[in-house]
Amino acid sequence: MSQQIRNIRQRFDRIFHGTNAERPRDVECGSLTNAYMGFAVSKLYIKKYFDENALNESIEMINNIQNTFLEMLNESTWMDAESKAKTMNQHIGYPDYLGSDNNTKLENDYAEYYSDTSGFPAGILQTPFFNKDAPKYLNYGGKH
Repeated sequence: MSQQIRNIRQRFDRIFHGTNAERPRDVECGSLTNAYMGFAVSKLYIKKYFDENALNESIEMINNIQNTFLEMLNESTWMDAESKAKTMNQHIGYPDYLGSDNNTKLENDYAEYYSDTSGFPAGILQTPFFNKDAPKYLNYGGKH
């Protein structure tokens, strides 16, 4: 961005968000890159840092949480059966196509990814929120 545009942005942020300082350029660039190309950034993160064993353990933990939640819903009297059945979908780690170098098609994943879901992105499935080697009770509490 040109200096003129950055100055306008800084004035806007100061008025509407109460911030006084311009964000460092690396933070601004990282934020914009993640906002506009989040899935591409996720692909790079997954290839370099993500542990498949951690994904499997997190799936087990989240399934346990979901099953407990569904048991509570089944006992509730304020929801009809159809609403109860539609209550929670899960997205854990990352969409399957990010794990493949051969798949270049997004299909409807992006549009459906955020509706009526409980999300656990790959970046959060690490310390301090999740550690595959920690006792399960720490992972359920999200503290390490």
